[in-house]
Amino acid sequence: MDNGPSAPLKEKDIGLLISSVREQQKIGQTALARKVGISQAQICRLEQGKQGFRSSTLRKIAEALGYDAKVVFVPKQ
Repeated sequence: MDNGPSAPLKEKDIGLLISSVREQQKIGQTALARKVGISQAQICRLEQGKQGFRSSTLRKIAEALGYDAKVVFVPKQ
């Protein structure tokens, strides 16, 4: 059931989600970084919300964790 548009996730929220899924799957930051093709330090910054996401990087992270990343555009209010 679709409840309509929701508030966009902030970078920190996305980072926490990635960290949570990664930890549930018992994947270290270094292993995820290798799968994605970026540095462990960058994974750390992304998870902490200290660095913005490129859509291509977010897609690669999602795929490496077994998820399908979808970008949804919501009109500004």
